[in-house]
Parts: sequence; structure tokens; C-alpha cells
Amino acid sequence: MQIETVNELCELMSRLGHTWNDLTILELALMHSSYANQVGCAPNERMEFLGDSVLDLLTAEHLMLKHPDQREGFLSQQRAEMVRMCSLAGKARAIGLGQLLRVGKGGDYLRNTESVLADTLEAVIAAAYIDGGLPAARTVAKTVGIL
Repeated sequence: MQIETVNELCELMSRLGHTWNDLTILELALMHSSYANQVGCAPNERMEFLGDSVLDLLTAEHLMLKHPDQREGFLSQQRAEMVRMCSLAGKARAIGLGQLLRVGKGGDYLRNTESVLADTLEAVIAAAYIDGGLPAARTVAKTVGIL
């Protein structure tokens, strides 16, 4: 790992509120498939899949505690609002996630694409979960303003 990459990841970790024990997990979360295909490594898509589920659990837990008397329909609607693509993309933009995303040649436009930013934030939440369990994922989700 290059020094500038380590410095960038350290700055990102401070913006996320979690310090990774294994930086390679966070690096993987920042690997778009266009880059991964180009260099022959794993993309962040599996992590995005896991992050989506972790985020659903965290938002459900958050809403259950915040609204103990609300019915399931209200809670589901609130959760959907919290994790919708444009909301997650806005959170990702706010912490500069797009600039750290590794994309393939000609893929710089992907750094500002809502779906890519939202997916990358989900992958980062999965990376926090893998590195430090639900408490770490919860910290990241709270720090970036999802919860």
C-alpha cells in the first residue's frame, strides 16, 4: 500500500468514526468493479450486498428504539427513506467517498454517480461490520448521519 493511500485512508477513517484494524478490508470497499476487472482483484460488490443488509438491520433497530409505539408500516416507510439511494449518495458525497473510490480507466464519472456512491457507502458499512462487528458499523452509520 502506498503512503498517500494510507494517509487518505486514515483521513477517511477519522471522517467515519472507526479505525480499521485491517486496512485491506476498507480498501476492498473502495474497489469499483471497473477497477477490479482491470487489475484482476475482487470488486466491492459482495461487500455492498452485505452492507445493505447490515444497514437495514441498524436502521430497523434505530427506528424501533426511537419510535417504540409505532406500527410496522410507519417503521418500514421511515427505514426506506433513511436508506434510499439519493440519501446514501448525499452522505457519501459529504465525506468525500467518491474521491477515494478506485475506478477503471475512463471511469472518473462514476465517482459522482448516485448509485455508485450509495453502493460504496454500503460497502464501507460492511467493511466496518467485518472489521469490528455491529458496534463498528453502527458507529459509522451514526457518524455519517444515516442514524
